[in-house]
Amino acid sequence: MRWLFIFIMIFNGIVYWWYSYQSRETIGVEVGAYASKMQVGEGTPGLVLLNELPSASVKPPADIAEQNTALSAPEQTVAYEERFDHAELADKESALPGDVLLESHKSESLVGVVEESPPLEQVDPVCGFLGAFNDVVTAKQFHYRLSTVELEGSVKKEIVAADTIFWVYLEPLSSRRAALTVLRKLQAEKIDSFVITEGEFSNGISLGFFKHKKSAKRVQNDRIKGGYDARLLPKQKTRAQFWVVLQPDQLSKLSAALFKELSKDFEILQNKKNPCEQVAPMENIE
Repeated sequence: MRWLFIFIMIFNGIVYWWYSYQSRETIGVEVGAYASKMQVGEGTPGLVLLNELPSASVKPPADIAEQNTALSAPEQTVAYEERFDHAELADKESALPGDVLLESHKSESLVGVVEESPPLEQVDPVCGFLGAFNDVVTAKQFHYRLSTVELEGSVKKEIVAADTIFWVYLEPLSSRRAALTVLRKLQAEKIDSFVITEGEFSNGISLGFFKHKKSAKRVQNDRIKGGYDARLLPKQKTRAQFWVVLQPDQLSKLSAALFKELSKDFEILQNKKNPCEQVAPMENIE
């Protein structure tokens, strides 16, 4: 049994060696056949790597050689590297689609050049303010005159400050009865006066309004001498004025010649161009 086992082991080893040898032979034949198909035509040199050639046989092109004759060894190395980089870049660009290549050139040329444009300032619309008129009747007449030349506007009322006036008065008394008693006394002395019936000065007595402070001060002093506690208060008067307002689209239709023609019929006529937001606080007149 022992010899039989040894014989089987030896036989298996011989069989393994034989199949391994046959496999290597088959691979070698296939590789050789493939190589024969890839050979170039007769008389054509095969592909040889630069590092397989002798150093003396490696020469640059004629144009490069002429340029490199005036360069030192380190400079020649840099020149070769630059030409190689340019050639490689050209190969890559030739493989890009036309649109992509164009965008690539644009992006490279604009690097560091394109700056962010500053935001445009927003301009408020401008309206035309024609006037001013001291009464609403004249303003409406002018508004109608504009409609005859195909211009549309609106009549607006504006409250503006007028001149300062000076008021002489007696402070409110404790009751209406007390105020009437003082009023009868003043009238008996022939002093113009009246009782204030409403507001924060209710039950007070007004002694008159004066345009000039000097006149008001003289009356105040006279009342004080007569035994009355007269006071002096400056008051700001207001008045109403009226404008015919043209929106931007209508203002553009108002030429200088047309405005001059309109001004003949309305003497005090201005054409003020202000932001349209100034129309908001004005009262609209129908």
